[in-house]
Amino acid sequence: MDCQPRAPAKAQGGELVLGRLLGRADAGVAVADPPSLSGVQISGSPEGCRTLLTVATLCRILLVEDEREIRDLLTEHLEREGYAVIQAVDGERALHSITDERPDLILLDIMLPGLNGLEVLRRVRRDHPKIPVIMLTGINDEVLARSTLKMGAVDYVQKPFDPRHLSRVVLAAIGKTFDPRR
Repeated sequence: MDCQPRAPAKAQGGELVLGRLLGRADAGVAVADPPSLSGVQISGSPEGCRTLLTVATLCRILLVEDEREIRDLLTEHLEREGYAVIQAVDGERALHSITDERPDLILLDIMLPGLNGLEVLRRVRRDHPKIPVIMLTGINDEVLARSTLKMGAVDYVQKPFDPRHLSRVVLAAIGKTFDPRR
């Protein structure tokens, strides 16, 4: 995973100020050109470090969803969570965005105009096997949803979904692929 830090980490009593690190407005820090976190050491349990490092970095998520309302709501939610969101409205644009933008994670709707989500998933697994893909589906077909896991998706989320559940699924997918040595 090639997540980039969004703002400088500042130690206060041994703790990182996550509001500043995530560039939240309530922390009073404006984010311009994000500096590197190289040299910052975080102590604690390995699980706590992994979670903190994951939260403390700005990951690029490619959201592939043709329904504008859902796309906008998801984008707003994910950006509030601290992620950078790249949008694509169909499979062809998604494939171009993967090459051009190099996302860290893909949220991919199954039902897309033109090139559907299953074909996009096949191509992503073939050409970019390290990028985790979470499938979004409005189809109430558990067999289809589970088949996406066999095709290489790391998880799937049924629409309509609970944003908190989606956040947990995204964090888990990023945590599985995050490598602090990169």
